Amino acid sequence: MSCIGLGTYHMNHKQTVKTAIIDLNYRLLDCASMYKNEEMIGEALSEIFIETEIERKDMFIISKIWFDEIEDVESALRRSLNKLKVDQLDLYLVHWPIATRTIRNDDDTLKYERINIPMYKVWE
Repeated sequence: MSCIGLGTYHMNHKQTVKTAIIDLNYRLLDCASMYKNEEMIGEALSEIFIETEIERKDMFIISKIWFDEIEDVESALRRSLNKLKVDQLDLYLVHWPIATRTIRNDDDTLKYERINIPMYKVWE
């Protein structure tokens, strides 16, 4: 595993991801469902694996489940895998280790309601 990783928060250009991996030799990607860019990163990875000699096994890919997704960890993981266009992650983390549910108010603002799920149950 590389000791320096590419944080993808606020990253929204596929070419930036490709340049970091191909030209700057980044091999660790730090992703998260909350960043809302896993599809773009997945497209970049797919193109890299086709266009270069870099393979999935050369990469260390991390993603994180957001706290409002932990009621169904497996579905959240599958969504991230699908968006990233990979069949496995090297590390999957709880982004914030608290359990909440997101509720959209009438005025379109978000409210977070605490859910009574012990964190050790999340990874069962």
